[in-house]
Amino acid sequence: MEKAITILLILVIFCSAVWADLGDELLQAAKDGDLAEVEKLLELGVGVDFQGSIGRTALMEASYSGYTEIVELLIDAGADVNIQNSYSHGSTALLWASMYDRLPIVELLIEAVEPFPLDFTLKTY
Repeated sequence: MEKAITILLILVIFCSAVWADLGDELLQAAKDGDLAEVEKLLELGVGVDFQGSIGRTALMEASYSGYTEIVELLIDAGADVNIQNSYSHGSTALLWASMYDRLPIVELLIEAVEPFPLDFTLKTY
């Protein structure tokens, strides 16, 4: 029984490392503007919201680098546009795009944000 558990733990560790490597490949492909590679990695099942060691996502990388087609692909694949990274005071893809004047990407990201539910019901206590 102990041997089976040990083998299972080794497999889990190995698979986690492989998925982390694929996640890092997704970030790099988005940063490099490699649309075909981003598509391939998403088809393999790499999480669209994978966050690298400093908390950046593929959406942040593509937004920062100005790759509109990749941003569209990631949004269509369900990327969360509100994820904040862990090192730049919680920066989002929208902040990165706006800092580098990527207006078409800024527009895409704003359109992708879910509207806030507004309740204008007057409540009395």
